[in-house]
Order: sequence, then C-alpha cells, then structure tokens
Amino acid sequence: MSKHTMTALCPFGLDGIEVEIKFSCLFGAPAQGPTYSSGGQPADPDEIELISVTYANSINDEMAKMLEAWAVEYLADEGFAGALEIAASNTRR
Repeated sequence: MSKHTMTALCPFGLDGIEVEIKFSCLFGAPAQGPTYSSGGQPADPDEIELISVTYANSINDEMAKMLEAWAVEYLADEGFAGALEIAASNTRR
C-alpha cells in the first residue's frame, strides 16, 4: 500500500475550498482465466482510501467533518481516476 497526496477544489461556499487530500492506494490484480487445476480467479479492484484532508483556512468541527465526508465521496467517484494516476506515477509496479 502506498501513500500519496493530491489537491482538489471542494465546491462548498461561493469560491469553493481548496484542499489537500492524503490517500493510500492498493493496486488490484486482473482476473486470471481458468487453468487445468482451478476455475480461475476474479479480478481484485484497485482501492483508494482517505488518510486525511488539509485546508488552509480555519474552520469549525462540523465543516471539517463535512469536508472529510466530501473527500471520501470524491475519491470514490470523481477523483478516483486522478488518484490512481498519481499513485501509478509515484509507484513502481
């Protein structure tokens, strides 16, 4: 498992909030076809997990929780491909 950092613009507020997202990446494995001795193995998907979110301005605890929840969703959806690209460029497979 490797650790990486990316920046993103959270759409909260009028101008959004620029955040730094630290995440871990565990690359999956492709499916393996059937062999003489086994029926094969299904693919293991790539996994991205949030470590922390850092922001420049001071915010209250409730907003910090909202930013963390947003970052989890961002990494699972819109930011997933970008996070994989960053991890792949920083990690030798």
